[in-house]
Amino acid sequence: MQTTIKTTIDNNQRSSANDIITTADLLRWADNDQNPADHVKRLLQAGATQVALVAITLHFAPDSDNGQEPIQARSLLYFLDYLRPLVRKTDSVCMQGYTYYFFLLDATIHGGEIVQRRLWESLLWCVHNTNEPDIYRPSQMAIGYSAYPAPQKSIQHFLATARIARISFDVPEALSEQMAQAPHQEELREQLKEQSRQLGIPYVANLPRRLPNKVKRLVALQLAQELCCYPLGLERDHLTVAMGNPPDPNVLMRLTQITGMQIFPVLAHPLEINQALQCLQNAG
Repeated sequence: MQTTIKTTIDNNQRSSANDIITTADLLRWADNDQNPADHVKRLLQAGATQVALVAITLHFAPDSDNGQEPIQARSLLYFLDYLRPLVRKTDSVCMQGYTYYFFLLDATIHGGEIVQRRLWESLLWCVHNTNEPDIYRPSQMAIGYSAYPAPQKSIQHFLATARIARISFDVPEALSEQMAQAPHQEELREQLKEQSRQLGIPYVANLPRRLPNKVKRLVALQLAQELCCYPLGLERDHLTVAMGNPPDPNVLMRLTQITGMQIFPVLAHPLEINQALQCLQNAG
Protein backbone atom coordinates (compact mmCIF):
# COMPACT_ATOMS: atom_id res chain seq x y z
CA MET A 1 0.00 0.00 0.00
CA GLN A 2 1.35 3.39 -0.90
CA THR A 3 1.75 6.06 1.71
CA THR A 4 0.39 9.58 1.43
CA ILE A 5 2.77 11.96 -0.28
CA LYS A 6 4.52 14.35 2.09
CA THR A 7 4.13 17.97 1.05
CA THR A 8 6.89 19.48 3.18
CA ILE A 9 10.51 18.78 2.37
CA ASP A 10 13.61 19.65 4.37
CA ASN A 11 15.90 21.74 2.18
CA ASN A 12 18.91 19.89 3.60
CA GLN A 13 17.54 16.57 2.30
CA ARG A 14 17.28 17.67 -1.32
CA SER A 15 19.82 15.71 -3.31
CA SER A 16 19.26 17.08 -6.80
CA ALA A 17 17.25 19.56 -8.82
CA ASN A 18 14.86 16.76 -9.78
CA ASP A 19 14.02 16.14 -6.09
CA ILE A 20 12.79 19.69 -5.50
CA ILE A 21 9.16 20.64 -5.18
CA THR A 22 8.92 24.38 -5.58
CA THR A 23 6.85 26.67 -3.39
CA ALA A 24 4.40 26.99 -6.27
CA ASP A 25 4.09 23.19 -6.38
CA LEU A 26 3.35 23.09 -2.66
CA LEU A 27 0.70 25.80 -2.95
CA ARG A 28 -0.95 23.98 -5.84
CA TRP A 29 -0.81 20.73 -3.86
CA ALA A 30 -2.43 22.37 -0.85
CA ASP A 31 -5.11 23.88 -3.08
CA ASN A 32 -5.97 20.47 -4.59
CA ASP A 33 -5.38 18.16 -1.60
CA GLN A 34 -8.76 18.05 0.10
CA ASN A 35 -10.99 15.55 1.86
CA PRO A 36 -13.48 14.50 -0.85
CA ALA A 37 -16.33 14.06 1.66
CA ASP A 38 -15.86 17.64 2.85
CA HIS A 39 -15.72 18.75 -0.78
CA VAL A 40 -19.10 17.13 -1.50
CA LYS A 41 -20.65 18.80 1.54
CA ARG A 42 -19.43 22.20 0.36
CA LEU A 43 -20.96 21.59 -3.08
CA LEU A 44 -24.30 20.69 -1.50
CA GLN A 45 -24.17 23.74 0.76
CA ALA A 46 -23.59 25.87 -2.35
CA GLY A 47 -26.83 24.55 -3.84
CA ALA A 48 -25.81 21.50 -5.89
CA THR A 49 -28.70 19.05 -6.27
CA GLN A 50 -27.14 16.39 -8.52
CA VAL A 51 -23.44 15.54 -8.83
CA ALA A 52 -21.56 12.85 -10.76
CA LEU A 53 -18.07 11.82 -9.73
CA VAL A 54 -15.16 10.31 -11.64
CA ALA A 55 -12.28 9.00 -9.51
CA ILE A 56 -8.85 8.14 -10.92
CA THR A 57 -6.19 6.39 -8.84
CA LEU A 58 -2.54 6.17 -9.90
CA HIS A 59 0.01 3.74 -8.50
CA PHE A 60 3.75 4.02 -8.98
CA ALA A 61 6.31 1.22 -9.20
CA PRO A 62 7.67 0.21 -5.76
CA ASP A 63 11.22 1.28 -6.64
CA SER A 64 9.97 4.85 -7.18
CA ASP A 65 8.98 5.08 -3.49
CA ASN A 66 12.53 5.11 -2.13
CA GLY A 67 13.22 8.74 -1.39
CA GLN A 68 11.41 9.87 -4.52
CA GLU A 69 8.25 11.34 -2.96
CA PRO A 70 8.96 14.81 -4.40
CA ILE A 71 8.99 13.45 -7.95
CA GLN A 72 5.84 11.43 -7.30
CA ALA A 73 4.11 14.56 -6.01
CA ARG A 74 5.19 16.56 -9.05
CA SER A 75 4.07 13.70 -11.30
CA LEU A 76 0.61 13.64 -9.72
CA LEU A 77 0.26 17.38 -10.27
CA TYR A 78 1.55 17.03 -13.84
CA PHE A 79 -1.11 14.50 -14.85
CA LEU A 80 -3.81 16.43 -12.99
CA ASP A 81 -2.90 19.59 -14.92
CA TYR A 82 -3.30 17.63 -18.15
CA LEU A 83 -6.74 16.25 -17.22
CA ARG A 84 -8.28 19.33 -15.59
CA PRO A 85 -9.11 21.17 -18.86
CA LEU A 86 -11.07 18.12 -20.05
CA VAL A 87 -13.96 18.87 -17.69
CA ARG A 88 -16.07 22.02 -17.52
CA LYS A 89 -14.91 25.10 -15.64
CA THR A 90 -18.04 24.77 -13.49
CA ASP A 91 -16.90 21.29 -12.39
CA SER A 92 -14.52 20.98 -9.47
CA VAL A 93 -11.51 18.78 -8.82
CA CYS A 94 -9.76 17.69 -5.67
CA MET A 95 -7.05 15.18 -4.86
CA GLN A 96 -6.37 13.00 -1.85
CA GLY A 97 -3.28 10.83 -1.76
CA TYR A 98 -2.97 9.17 -5.14
CA THR A 99 -6.59 9.69 -6.21
CA TYR A 100 -8.11 12.49 -8.29
CA TYR A 101 -11.81 13.32 -7.79
CA PHE A 102 -13.67 15.07 -10.61
CA PHE A 103 -17.03 16.41 -9.36
CA LEU A 104 -19.40 17.06 -12.26
CA LEU A 105 -22.18 19.45 -11.30
CA ASP A 106 -25.72 18.65 -12.50
CA ALA A 107 -24.45 15.47 -14.17
CA THR A 108 -26.23 12.11 -14.04
CA ILE A 109 -24.65 8.68 -13.81
CA HIS A 110 -24.71 8.56 -17.63
CA GLY A 111 -22.78 11.82 -17.76
CA GLY A 112 -20.23 10.37 -15.35
CA GLU A 113 -19.74 7.39 -17.65
CA ILE A 114 -19.15 9.66 -20.67
CA VAL A 115 -16.59 11.79 -18.83
CA GLN A 116 -14.90 8.65 -17.50
CA ARG A 117 -14.23 7.45 -21.07
CA ARG A 118 -12.90 10.86 -22.10
CA LEU A 119 -10.55 11.15 -19.12
CA TRP A 120 -9.36 7.56 -19.41
CA GLU A 121 -8.39 7.73 -23.09
CA SER A 122 -6.66 11.07 -22.54
CA LEU A 123 -4.76 9.77 -19.50
CA LEU A 124 -3.52 6.73 -21.42
CA TRP A 125 -2.33 9.00 -24.22
CA CYS A 126 -0.60 11.38 -21.81
CA VAL A 127 1.15 8.62 -19.86
CA HIS A 128 2.35 7.03 -23.08
CA ASN A 129 3.64 10.23 -24.69
CA THR A 130 5.13 12.09 -21.72
CA ASN A 131 8.86 12.58 -22.14
CA GLU A 132 9.64 14.75 -19.11
CA PRO A 133 12.73 13.31 -17.37
CA ASP A 134 11.53 14.38 -13.90
CA ILE A 135 8.03 12.90 -14.22
CA TYR A 136 7.23 9.36 -13.13
CA ARG A 137 4.78 7.38 -15.20
CA PRO A 138 2.34 5.34 -13.11
CA SER A 139 2.68 1.56 -13.30
CA GLN A 140 -1.03 1.05 -12.56
CA MET A 141 -4.11 3.18 -13.16
CA ALA A 142 -7.78 2.71 -12.30
CA ILE A 143 -10.92 4.75 -12.92
CA GLY A 144 -14.53 4.60 -11.75
CA TYR A 145 -17.62 6.79 -11.52
CA SER A 146 -20.82 7.33 -9.52
CA ALA A 147 -23.56 9.92 -8.98
CA TYR A 148 -25.39 11.44 -5.99
CA PRO A 149 -28.16 11.47 -4.84
CA ALA A 150 -29.18 9.17 -7.68
CA PRO A 151 -28.36 6.35 -7.91
CA GLN A 152 -26.05 6.46 -4.87
CA LYS A 153 -28.08 7.58 -1.84
CA SER A 154 -25.36 8.51 0.65
CA ILE A 155 -22.15 10.52 0.37
CA GLN A 156 -20.14 7.59 1.72
CA HIS A 157 -21.58 5.21 -0.89
CA PHE A 158 -21.14 7.89 -3.57
CA LEU A 159 -17.40 8.15 -2.89
CA ALA A 160 -16.84 4.42 -2.35
CA THR A 161 -18.58 3.49 -5.61
CA ALA A 162 -16.47 5.92 -7.64
CA ARG A 163 -13.30 4.36 -6.19
CA ILE A 164 -14.30 0.91 -7.47
CA ALA A 165 -12.28 0.33 -10.63
CA ARG A 166 -14.53 0.01 -13.67
CA ILE A 167 -11.47 0.19 -15.92
CA SER A 168 -7.88 -0.48 -14.90
CA PHE A 169 -4.54 -0.76 -16.62
CA ASP A 170 -1.54 -2.68 -15.29
CA VAL A 171 1.62 -2.05 -17.25
CA PRO A 172 3.59 -5.31 -17.73
CA GLU A 173 6.95 -5.16 -15.99
CA ALA A 174 8.99 -5.04 -19.18
CA LEU A 175 6.84 -2.25 -20.62
CA SER A 176 6.84 -0.40 -17.31
CA GLU A 177 10.62 -0.33 -17.32
CA GLN A 178 10.56 0.88 -20.91
CA MET A 179 8.10 3.65 -20.06
CA ALA A 180 10.26 4.78 -17.16
CA GLN A 181 13.05 5.65 -19.59
CA ALA A 182 11.39 8.90 -20.63
CA PRO A 183 14.50 10.69 -21.96
CA HIS A 184 15.03 7.85 -24.45
CA GLN A 185 11.51 7.68 -25.87
CA GLU A 186 12.15 10.14 -28.71
CA GLU A 187 15.34 8.29 -29.60
CA LEU A 188 13.38 5.02 -29.63
CA ARG A 189 10.75 6.50 -31.96
CA GLU A 190 13.47 7.57 -34.37
CA GLN A 191 14.91 4.06 -34.25
CA LEU A 192 11.50 2.61 -35.08
CA LYS A 193 11.12 5.01 -38.01
CA GLU A 194 14.53 3.99 -39.30
CA GLN A 195 13.64 0.32 -38.86
CA SER A 196 10.44 0.81 -40.86
CA ARG A 197 12.43 2.44 -43.69
CA GLN A 198 14.84 -0.49 -43.74
CA LEU A 199 11.98 -2.99 -43.80
CA GLY A 200 10.09 -1.00 -46.41
CA ILE A 201 6.88 -0.91 -44.37
CA PRO A 202 4.97 1.97 -42.71
CA TYR A 203 5.50 3.00 -39.10
CA VAL A 204 2.32 3.84 -37.16
CA ALA A 205 2.87 6.00 -34.08
CA ASN A 206 -0.73 6.07 -32.81
CA LEU A 207 -3.14 3.17 -33.21
CA PRO A 208 -6.94 3.62 -33.30
CA ARG A 209 -8.77 2.67 -30.09
CA ARG A 210 -11.87 1.47 -31.95
CA LEU A 211 -12.05 -1.09 -34.74
CA PRO A 212 -14.80 -2.30 -37.10
CA ASN A 213 -16.40 -5.52 -35.87
CA LYS A 214 -15.40 -7.40 -39.03
CA VAL A 215 -11.73 -6.64 -38.25
CA LYS A 216 -11.99 -7.54 -34.56
CA ARG A 217 -13.61 -10.87 -35.38
CA LEU A 218 -10.67 -11.96 -37.53
CA VAL A 219 -8.09 -11.80 -34.73
CA ALA A 220 -9.20 -12.74 -31.22
CA LEU A 221 -8.06 -10.36 -28.48
CA GLN A 222 -6.22 -13.13 -26.62
CA LEU A 223 -4.30 -14.08 -29.77
CA ALA A 224 -3.43 -10.43 -30.48
CA GLN A 225 -2.08 -10.05 -26.95
CA GLU A 226 -0.07 -13.25 -27.28
CA LEU A 227 1.48 -12.21 -30.61
CA CYS A 228 1.83 -8.48 -29.71
CA CYS A 229 -0.09 -7.40 -32.78
CA TYR A 230 -3.09 -5.21 -33.57
CA PRO A 231 -5.39 -5.66 -36.60
CA LEU A 232 -5.97 -2.37 -38.39
CA GLY A 233 -7.88 -2.81 -41.62
CA LEU A 234 -9.29 -5.28 -44.09
CA GLU A 235 -9.35 -4.94 -47.86
CA ARG A 236 -10.40 -7.94 -49.95
CA ASP A 237 -8.04 -10.74 -48.88
CA HIS A 238 -5.45 -8.48 -47.23
CA LEU A 239 -5.39 -7.80 -43.48
CA THR A 240 -3.24 -4.92 -42.25
CA VAL A 241 -1.72 -5.72 -38.85
CA ALA A 242 0.46 -3.53 -36.59
CA MET A 243 3.29 -5.57 -35.12
CA GLY A 244 6.07 -4.97 -32.64
CA ASN A 245 8.35 -7.25 -34.67
CA PRO A 246 7.09 -7.44 -38.28
CA PRO A 247 9.94 -9.67 -39.57
CA ASP A 248 8.90 -12.49 -37.19
CA PRO A 249 7.91 -15.34 -39.58
CA ASN A 250 6.14 -17.31 -36.84
CA VAL A 251 3.70 -14.47 -36.12
CA LEU A 252 3.02 -13.90 -39.82
CA MET A 253 2.45 -17.62 -40.40
CA ARG A 254 0.04 -17.98 -37.46
CA LEU A 255 -1.95 -14.93 -38.52
CA THR A 256 -2.20 -16.27 -42.07
CA GLN A 257 -3.29 -19.72 -40.88
CA ILE A 258 -5.90 -18.41 -38.46
CA THR A 259 -7.40 -15.64 -40.60
CA GLY A 260 -6.93 -17.17 -44.06
CA MET A 261 -5.83 -13.72 -45.19
CA GLN A 262 -2.65 -12.30 -46.65
CA ILE A 263 -1.00 -10.23 -43.92
CA PHE A 264 0.31 -6.74 -44.63
CA PRO A 265 2.47 -5.82 -41.59
CA VAL A 266 3.17 -2.32 -40.32
CA LEU A 267 5.50 -1.39 -37.48
CA ALA A 268 4.26 0.00 -34.14
CA HIS A 269 5.75 0.50 -30.69
CA PRO A 270 4.99 -2.57 -28.48
CA LEU A 271 3.70 -0.23 -25.76
CA GLU A 272 1.29 1.44 -28.20
CA ILE A 273 0.03 -2.00 -29.26
CA ASN A 274 -0.45 -3.03 -25.64
CA GLN A 275 -2.38 0.11 -24.76
CA ALA A 276 -4.60 -0.15 -27.83
CA LEU A 277 -5.40 -3.79 -26.97
CA GLN A 278 -6.14 -2.76 -23.39
CA CYS A 279 -8.67 -0.21 -24.63
CA LEU A 280 -10.35 -2.87 -26.78
CA GLN A 281 -10.52 -5.21 -23.80
CA ASN A 282 -12.00 -2.53 -21.55
CA ALA A 283 -14.57 -1.63 -24.21
CA GLY A 284 -15.75 -5.23 -24.19
